[in-house]
Amino acid sequence: AEGDAETQVSGLINIAGGDVSFGQFSSLLNYAQKVDGFQIGLINICDSISGTPIGLLNIVKHGYNKVEFSASEVMYGNFALKFGAHSFYNILHLGARWDDVPYVDIDGQEQTGRFISWSLGYGIGTAIRLSPSWLINLEALSMHVNETEFWTNDLNLLNQLKLLFSVRTGRRSSFFAGPVGNLMLSKRIDEDGGMI
Repeated sequence: AEGDAETQVSGLINIAGGDVSFGQFSSLLNYAQKVDGFQIGLINICDSISGTPIGLLNIVKHGYNKVEFSASEVMYGNFALKFGAHSFYNILHLGARWDDVPYVDIDGQEQTGRFISWSLGYGIGTAIRLSPSWLINLEALSMHVNETEFWTNDLNLLNQLKLLFSVRTGRRSSFFAGPVGNLMLSKRIDEDGGMI
């Protein structure tokens, strides 16, 4: 549509040159300026949306877009990109921790060395506004954890459910904290044949 559209439905791609007053639904890509309803597709792109974009990637220019640095007991340093709308956003996550691991050196002596484990993950979330300064974020995140090596080929998946309370501390900064539930799914086996 070169201009505004009420609803667009297609098998692959919807593009509106203007605003969409109800919604867009496709299997691959939705694009519009202002959306007063919903977007459902693999990738959703718009300037602003009053409803909910549901997809693997939701890019809303004037939406819920955050860069996050955090620490936890599982991954000591975490970096995340959150983008989409308050009602539904996507999370791309990168985490790292430092483990003291015993090993045998070339002389046959047992040593302890510090090795890095890192994680790469994807998640979804919703932000509930309590006031102009306070938010509650409910998030689900799944991360592949690479244990002291560049890439762990076995299943080693850390799943998290987070309930975070966030307060705005400045024009572009916030502080957040909250409980996190962890569920580890792994097929890693140690030298004795037991689960790690």
